[in-house]
Amino acid sequence: MKLSLPFAVAIVPGGKASGAEFQAARRSGREIVLHVPLEPLHYPQANPGPGTILVTMKPPKVMATLRHYFDQAGDVAAVANDMGSLATQDMAVMTAVLRELKRHDLPFLHLQPAAGAVCRPLAARLGVGYLEPDLVFDEVPGPGVSRRLDERWKKALALARSRGRLLVMMRASPTL
Repeated sequence: MKLSLPFAVAIVPGGKASGAEFQAARRSGREIVLHVPLEPLHYPQANPGPGTILVTMKPPKVMATLRHYFDQAGDVAAVANDMGSLATQDMAVMTAVLRELKRHDLPFLHLQPAAGAVCRPLAARLGVGYLEPDLVFDEVPGPGVSRRLDERWKKALALARSRGRLLVMMRASPTL
């Protein structure tokens, strides 16, 4: 939170620490991306946690779940998927998600889209903003990771300067 560079914080709602994380991000003046847990392939072995939006949910339940998350989070800059390789391929679920985003005038930040995802064309049809990261940094802590991240970050900053903007998704851990 103390970096001088502009960045938004993606926070998964519904967890024990979510409320404190939302407050810390606000105190630090960071934009917040609501990182909504969506059903992945191989659920429940792969599980984003409690409050996951499942493909078996009816659209009113999906929308009510999102409204609950908005209430918890407060103002957010965008909504991103946390996992969701199955849900992002489900037309009914994603229609409900994107309609709720349209009501809140929020874009969908699609992280690591699955091949069969319906989000991009559906967002265009519904008039919802749609973004994908230009770069994804997903390093596993270990030997040399700091050096690799520094090198990748320098290249990302150079690319951002040349383009005028860059959307980078980085998973952070306390050991990085």
